[in-house]
Amino acid sequence: MKCQKCGINEATTHIKKIVNGNKSEIFLCSQCAGEENSIPTFKSVFDNDFEDFFTHFLGKSPSGQITLPGENACKTCGTTLRDIQNRGRLGCSDCYTAFYSFLQRPLKEIHGSNAHTGKLPKRATKGIRLDCEIDKLKDELSRAVLDQNFEKAAELRDQIKEMEQKRG
Repeated sequence: MKCQKCGINEATTHIKKIVNGNKSEIFLCSQCAGEENSIPTFKSVFDNDFEDFFTHFLGKSPSGQITLPGENACKTCGTTLRDIQNRGRLGCSDCYTAFYSFLQRPLKEIHGSNAHTGKLPKRATKGIRLDCEIDKLKDELSRAVLDQNFEKAAELRDQIKEMEQKRG
């Protein structure tokens, strides 16, 4: 299919827009797609540098720097909190341990939790599965209390007590 703008090159980009229920489609070559102003770029979607996204959560002093009691550094890669603020990313996996106390709030704000909530292996013991179920029920309990659904909260509280007694 030929580009619908220049009519010369082969179309490599398909743009579909739906505005107020009206759908429009256009097929463009890479050159014409690059000139198209209506295509959002990663930069325009977020408007700020990606580095600013992470540094927002670490907090800045009036001078724009993270305030630290002492300048800690990761023993593995040498990354400091100031480096994390400037680059917007950690230096290595050991940085999570080195800066644990500083990263708790931003990780919770970004991901909604400080704990990894991925899948459990099928061979996980019953105790681990029970602990995960209890944690899920505690989260539901918190939501029920916040929503002022006290009947549901009482049921969840009772379920948690039963499961904790099974755990021993």
